[in-house]
Amino acid sequence: MSEIYEDGRASSLQERINLLHDQGYRGFSPLGSKKKWDGVKVSVVDKHGKELTAEGETQDEAYENVIELIDYTLDDVDR
Repeated sequence: MSEIYEDGRASSLQERINLLHDQGYRGFSPLGSKKKWDGVKVSVVDKHGKELTAEGETQDEAYENVIELIDYTLDDVDR
């Protein structure tokens, strides 16, 4: 996440990354991250044991991707 996007998207994503690290995000808590040969893999879990995993070139990018996956998953369930 090296660029600032319109509407403060980058700073908003960084705030959600920090929130996920500190207290969880939308019911999910981080399980951890693993460095891989081609980037970083991040896993999160909710209180029901549902686990989501995302990857990125950097740890922040992996966390951004897992946050987007959380949003997509929960927003899809709400429909």
